[in-house]
Amino acid sequence: MDLKTSRVLQSFLLKQAAQAMPLRKLGKTGFPVRALGLGGQALLEIEGQAKASRDLINKALDLGLNYFDTAPMYGPSRQYLGDTLKTRRNEIILASKLYQRDRSGAQKELDSSFKLLNTSYIDILQIHAIKDEEDLGVFKKYGAFQVMLDAKKADKVRFLGITGHYDPDMLIRFMGEYDFDTVLLPVNPAVPEFNKAIVEARKRDMGVIGMKVMSRGILPMYFDHRAILGYALQKADVSIIGCSTETDLEKNVFGITNPIFTPLKITPEIRERAAFFFKGSDKGPWPNTYQPDLPKIQYEAKK
Repeated sequence: MDLKTSRVLQSFLLKQAAQAMPLRKLGKTGFPVRALGLGGQALLEIEGQAKASRDLINKALDLGLNYFDTAPMYGPSRQYLGDTLKTRRNEIILASKLYQRDRSGAQKELDSSFKLLNTSYIDILQIHAIKDEEDLGVFKKYGAFQVMLDAKKADKVRFLGITGHYDPDMLIRFMGEYDFDTVLLPVNPAVPEFNKAIVEARKRDMGVIGMKVMSRGILPMYFDHRAILGYALQKADVSIIGCSTETDLEKNVFGITNPIFTPLKITPEIRERAAFFFKGSDKGPWPNTYQPDLPKIQYEAKK
C-alpha cells in the first residue's frame, strides 16, 4: 500500500470512528454529548500556538466532538476557542470556570471570558478546583456564587457546575449546598476515591464529566490507551482530554469507539505517579503542562 492510499484509508476509518462515537445525555442539562470532549489544556494553554490550536479545535468539531472545556487559568485557551466560536458557536457545548472565590474577582473573570470567547452565553459555568472547606466561602454574601446565580438569571449562563480533583468529600459537600447541574472530576483508576462522588452525582441526576483520564500521559505508560478510555466510558457521560497534536485527538477518537473493558491493576508505583493531583500528593509534579502562577484567592470582598 502506497503512502497516498494509506492516508485515504486512515481518513476513511477516522470518519467511521467519529460517526460511531457514543452519544449520551449530560444529566439534568439534557445536553446530548459525545463521550469524548476536548480539554482546554495541553496545546490550547500554550502561548504562540494560535494556528495549531484553531486547527485542533476545528478538527475536533469536524469529527463530531461537541463538548469543549476551558478556564481563565488555562493560558490563552479562551482566546483560541473564541477565534473558532466566531463561526461555529452553535456546534459547541461550552464550559468555563471561575477560579476566584470573591464576587468582584469572579465577575472580572466572567466578563473576560465572554470577551475572549466571543460569545454572549456560556452553557455550563463551574466553580473551579474545589479543594477544602475554605472554598465554601463562595456561598457568602460577597462570594463568587452570587455571580453565577446572577449570570444564570440573566440568561448568560445556562447551567451551573462544580469541579475538583483534590478531595471527593468536598465535592459531595458542595452538592449538598446547591442543586448543581454537573460535576467535573477525575475518572481515573488510580483514584477510585472519586467513585463515591460519581455515585452521589448520579443520585442527583447531575451530568458527570471526566478529567485526568490519562493523568497527563502517565497511565498510558502502563495500560493500553483503549482500556483507559474503556474505564472512563463506564463512569462519565463525557470525558475531556487535552491534546497536544491532531494525532493525539485522532488516537482518542479511535480509542473511545474501540474501547477495551478490562480491570486495570493499580500498583503502588502507578498510584504514586498517576495520582499526583490528589489530596496528599501535592509534592507531585505537573508534567508536560503550562502552569501559571496561581493568583491569591480572596474569599469574601469587603463591604
